[in-house]
Amino acid sequence: MKLAIQEKRLKLGQFIEDIYPDGLPSDMIINKVVTGIGATTCEINSYRHSIIVVPNLPVIKNKMKKHPQIFGVYGGVSPIKIQDYLSNENIEWKKILTTPESYELAKNAITDTKFNLYEDFFMLIDECEKIIQEANFREKIITPFFDFFKFNAKSLISATPLYAKLKGFEKDLFNEIRIVPEYDYKKDLHLTFTNNIIEAMREHATGTNIKAIFLNSVKYALKLIEELGIQKESNLYTSPDSIKEIKANNKNIAVGLYDEFTGNLQRYNFFTSRYYSAVDLDTDIKPDIIMISDFWSKPQTIIDPYTHAIQITGRFRNGNGSITHIVKTNDKVSVRSEKEIRESLTKQKAFWEAILTLQECADPAVQPFIDEILERTTFGSVIFREGEYQGKLNGFIVTNMIEKERVRDYYTASSKLCAAYKQTEHFNLSCEHKKYATASGFIGAKRLTKDEQRILLAQLRTLKPETPEGEAPLIMFLSPEQSDKLNEIILKAPLLYQVYSYAGSKAIERVNFDNTRMRKLLEKQEQESKYLSIMDEVLSAFKIGNKYTEEEIISKLQRIYAKHERTANLKVAATNLKHYFELGRRTTVKRINGKEIKGYEIKAHKYFRREDDWDTFYGGSI
Repeated sequence: MKLAIQEKRLKLGQFIEDIYPDGLPSDMIINKVVTGIGATTCEINSYRHSIIVVPNLPVIKNKMKKHPQIFGVYGGVSPIKIQDYLSNENIEWKKILTTPESYELAKNAITDTKFNLYEDFFMLIDECEKIIQEANFREKIITPFFDFFKFNAKSLISATPLYAKLKGFEKDLFNEIRIVPEYDYKKDLHLTFTNNIIEAMREHATGTNIKAIFLNSVKYALKLIEELGIQKESNLYTSPDSIKEIKANNKNIAVGLYDEFTGNLQRYNFFTSRYYSAVDLDTDIKPDIIMISDFWSKPQTIIDPYTHAIQITGRFRNGNGSITHIVKTNDKVSVRSEKEIRESLTKQKAFWEAILTLQECADPAVQPFIDEILERTTFGSVIFREGEYQGKLNGFIVTNMIEKERVRDYYTASSKLCAAYKQTEHFNLSCEHKKYATASGFIGAKRLTKDEQRILLAQLRTLKPETPEGEAPLIMFLSPEQSDKLNEIILKAPLLYQVYSYAGSKAIERVNFDNTRMRKLLEKQEQESKYLSIMDEVLSAFKIGNKYTEEEIISKLQRIYAKHERTANLKVAATNLKHYFELGRRTTVKRINGKEIKGYEIKAHKYFRREDDWDTFYGGSI
């Protein structure tokens, strides 16, 4: 899909409202190129009713402080309050800001008023790249797009736009507008590649200037603060649920914890991804910006030069000091091209459809087996499972997969990341390599006490309620904060989560949170499981990105098959592995005494393991 591109010139000191005094144009993807030129404000000030979809709650609260005439819709806001706002005659032009997940709430409230949703309101999806970047872990983030093309007037906007290839863009003759600044907007950025994040951070954390540190891992941030000994000089800005957990597990924590930006900065201020885009960080201080990406031990901390870095460096509306990005790359990771992803999906689609056909005529006795195959096939996560698009590919998830691999590839070599930064045309780049005698990365969290596990178990009961025996499973839709919280629990207490998922909370309480007894519970449960145990072991025995000789593959498979008494009827060959993984071409993987030893590279899983979820394969946000 190729959209025609129009260009609009922006002079120094101008805002987007100077270009569009009557409001933003319709049927456009607006690339504003630079942040802080008043795009959302332009729509708020326009003489029409508007629904503005923004990435998260902090953005709404920030805008409501500046513009008292707008109404914010998010979890907990009642439809009656929305309707009261809509009926308020003192506010001529209704301006509703909503998170993607709360769009349905706003929609339903408007439907019961005198307004016609699609004819009376202009829909603007702000920071539209977030829909793509977070589609894999915010299930309802794409909800506004089910209605987007029904609006008579609508547009997308961002300084760093990403969007799925949807037929509606072509049908409605969308164009892309690029706002071209007529001034030098490049910023100096220093890129430091290192084998020791802590020591590199120690060097860059010196000096008297305030530091704003962007790091998408609460656990990593807390450990970094601890290692540097800066607890009493640090603030951490993150989600409300993360703050509750930190306080529950650290009774005497000295770090300042905030779920909203107050403007009062400590010497060191850590921001998670909630604050990477859209939120205006208004302060008179011009802090030094430090971004941290540890692809070796915390892949979710990687930062996209084309989106995240541009957004982060534009958060402080009064400007900033120096900009540094500290990076630990990982050349052991296997990355797939867009072509490989699409070819894989084509093959998986054929398999999925074959299993669905089998399901229709299968004996009831084997239905649980087929159901589990469908549940664990990764293809099930990239299609719509219900509604009018049931069975069709979810374009947002597919684009997310492609974009994620694009960014991951930058972090496999310093040269690739440097090249990407230069190609953005947003930065004057300088690079250095800092190698320390000792390599280090993320330091694992301490072992959980029984009291800490009790707290996490109580949270699990809320986030993932147990299904009473004989009743249908509960379908839970989690908010972004709740999804983040659940992922944090899984990372922090994987054993607790697995046993809870298999055996329930009462079983955990019976063994008094004893880790050894919980492992035995898990082993017993897995031994009793009737289906797909061989698949689980095969998926665990081989690592994505690694290369194995044919002899190594056969040896591993033989051991697994023998364990399950399958060798009598199952011929073992290296090519058996293609039933479980996407493989590279047969190639030379090593040489012994000059002799070429053939084998395969493991590219990607075809199935989930029981204990895995989508993020195991595709990570968190891009």
